[in-house]
Amino acid sequence: MQRPLSKVLLVGFGLSWAWKNTGQRRGISQLRGAMRLVQFQAKGSSPEPRIGLEERDGGDVVDLNAFDPSLPRTMRAFLEAGEAALAVAGRAQQSGCPSLARSEVSLLAPITGPDKVICVGMNYVDHCLEQNVKIPKEPIIFSKFSSSIVGPYDAIVHPVETNEVDWEVELAFVIGKKGKRIQESEAMAYVAGFMVAHDVSARDWQMKRNGKQWLLGKTFDTFCPLGPALVTKDSVSGSEAASPLG
Repeated sequence: MQRPLSKVLLVGFGLSWAWKNTGQRRGISQLRGAMRLVQFQAKGSSPEPRIGLEERDGGDVVDLNAFDPSLPRTMRAFLEAGEAALAVAGRAQQSGCPSLARSEVSLLAPITGPDKVICVGMNYVDHCLEQNVKIPKEPIIFSKFSSSIVGPYDAIVHPVETNEVDWEVELAFVIGKKGKRIQESEAMAYVAGFMVAHDVSARDWQMKRNGKQWLLGKTFDTFCPLGPALVTKDSVSGSEAASPLG
């Protein structure tokens, strides 16, 4: 059985699958047209969030709100603006406009305040084996509260109520528009892009307490770090995007 790259955590409107691991190694955002969208605060300026383009992983940031002041200032509103907003970001990427030094910005979670954070548990073999549980025949779905989201460099707070904090690195799919009863062949049309996510868990609350319901063990404050960037879906080739199932 092929092991997926990661279990999938979704931010946005629900849909889920395991990402196919092709075994290829390449910079995910280096394909032509791919963008690394970030949400940030400018140090020494207004605390309001701004939308930017990270020039490369760990690189300087183009302030999209300075490039076009009409753009929304939160990632959720930016994505809700659809292709028009992405087109502006594309023009900024090609324009060579000045960027902010990385030392001048504080990166936030790429997306804050989503309607839903939908997660798929136990969907790769190694994780089932290490926990000595049966491989499920159907996906195990759980949620995290959006209040658990923090930025990529924010501290994860260890709650005093637990002695069994654990974490897993995840691939997050960001759903960019509403949908319902979506056909598999049309699924990628609803995906805006991908992020790195951490699924932090209080294993005692997840597996031993509260009737072994997962929600409380998964959703303490700071238990969902995201980022640093939302990488647009054109960061993967057409064949990979068309075949999301492992």
